[in-house]
Amino acid sequence: MKIRVPATSANLGPGFDTLGMALQYYNHFMAAPAEAVSIAVSPATCVDISAMSLAPEENLLAQAYEAYFRFRSEPVIPATLTVEAHIPLSRGMGSSSTAIVAGLYLADLMHPEPLGKEAILPWSVALEGHPDNVVPAMMGGVRCCLSHGESILLEWPEQWGILLVIPPTPLSTHQAREIMPPHYTTADTVETLRGMAAWIHGLSTRDAALFGYALQADRIHQPARGSLIPEFQVLQDLLTPAQAIGCVISGSGSTLAVYTPTLEDCQTLKATLSSPESPLAHCKIITVKPDTAGATIQ
Repeated sequence: MKIRVPATSANLGPGFDTLGMALQYYNHFMAAPAEAVSIAVSPATCVDISAMSLAPEENLLAQAYEAYFRFRSEPVIPATLTVEAHIPLSRGMGSSSTAIVAGLYLADLMHPEPLGKEAILPWSVALEGHPDNVVPAMMGGVRCCLSHGESILLEWPEQWGILLVIPPTPLSTHQAREIMPPHYTTADTVETLRGMAAWIHGLSTRDAALFGYALQADRIHQPARGSLIPEFQVLQDLLTPAQAIGCVISGSGSTLAVYTPTLEDCQTLKATLSSPESPLAHCKIITVKPDTAGATIQ
């Protein structure tokens, strides 16, 4: 049994723990019957996963796989779970969410009476703690996520480009959440709410100017997290309105997402930021498109 699960970019500016997007950038996972639950790594893995424990009790993939059977109050069907990782760890691209989604989905597929993705989606939210990565990873698309797996599917404009700037330095979700302030002013909360409304309307009407305003309206997570990602301020200083609609921290970082008015602008900007003279030349810079399928059987 083999599946692929897309990377995700979450928060997307003012949509903290709410907005998320699946990307055409994938991890692959396999399950095969065995005498016990264990983790293996495919030789096709192409990113550093040395920080990932292969002990089932410490591995998210195995934990999610076994949690599926607890949710159903049934004994675990033992399996060898194989990871083929292409999404870098601790970069704000949803690598942890792919493991949670894969563990649940593989368990469902191994079960003689599978429930289907929609049925197990709330379990993924329960395991992750927030929906904005696991929901698009499971279901695909751009999603405004509600509390328990419900979501509103939004449509990304085909002509808009997406560029990811991936620094070499990882940033843990725990560290990124720890730096956020415990309280917010009314003014900051209201401005972020305005940004959220503008984000959704700007996207649905293809209004790049309104969408650009929305990307800068966040007062919840990016002002604090930006201090952990030096490349964020560098990128903001480099971009001009002619080049990009705007940029945001992807998930908790350290990856940054840039949105451009056209796909051609995206390629031009990639070349500029990747040049040896660029202050971001040390980063991996790629163009991506939204994934619309989510977790799929291969």
